[in-house]
Amino acid sequence: MGCCLSKRPQETGTGDRGDARGGGTGGYTKPASDERNRLSRKKDKREETWQRTGIVALRDSDLKELPKAALALGPVARNIDATNNRLEALPPEIGQLNALQRLVVSRNQLRGVPADLGLLVQLKLLSLDNNMLTSLPPEIGQLHKLEKLHLHNNGLKSLPSEIGHLTSLRELNLGKNKLEILPSALGQCVALELIDAKANVIMEIPHEIGELKRLKELLLDENGIREVPSSVFLGCVKLQTLSLHKNPINVAVLQKVDGYSTFVERVKQKHDKQIDGGVLLGSRGLDDGLDHETTRIVVPHT
Repeated sequence: MGCCLSKRPQETGTGDRGDARGGGTGGYTKPASDERNRLSRKKDKREETWQRTGIVALRDSDLKELPKAALALGPVARNIDATNNRLEALPPEIGQLNALQRLVVSRNQLRGVPADLGLLVQLKLLSLDNNMLTSLPPEIGQLHKLEKLHLHNNGLKSLPSEIGHLTSLRELNLGKNKLEILPSALGQCVALELIDAKANVIMEIPHEIGELKRLKELLLDENGIREVPSSVFLGCVKLQTLSLHKNPINVAVLQKVDGYSTFVERVKQKHDKQIDGGVLLGSRGLDDGLDHETTRIVVPHT
């Protein structure tokens, strides 16, 4: 017993000395300098990854501005994804990233984009969905290699006529804006396959849309369209889906438009389906793209 009692104070003392040196677990706080060093190493590693891969991953980072290190990458940068942050502006320095191919800045607080965006001449994808944009600079027309332009859910009231210079553009998403017209210049975007302009206040379709020989989908639900120009049916020779739900138009109006019957016949042949009553095949099944007083027939693909 005496032996055990004589060792207990030494064991306790050893533990106390360990806590005092920071080797124990009770009451120890890592010095602030250690935390700063850790964060610095993490930042350095992140920037090294940017330099090595050209991919700048900034999604969900609670950013108010793009990091200077990212803007300093110059021609190294190929892909920037800054989705879901608090960015209110893109700096003019964005134009230094002249080899950038993908710029995704969705779900931020952007109220505009700088003219320097037009310097990103290698850009193929530009995603600005879910921001607060009310206009685009005319320099957007300098992005001659752009294939996909996503502008869903902003406050755009118009598009610059220079958008017609985007001759590589295949997808244009304009849904849920405040557009009153589609610019006639879109007819010059000869590579367009999809125009999604749902949920705007568009009153008419410009006849120049008929110039789009590759157009497959024209989605105009929830607008104020009362007629479709014959050029759309006659000129858009690959059109498969024309969606006009929640517009003041009906099939009786369309049946009187020159080229409509040719359009219907083309869709019939394309899908090898029997279509009755002017019902057209849409991408999600048998759908005429219109609203009717009677129940609309929808037949899914088999």
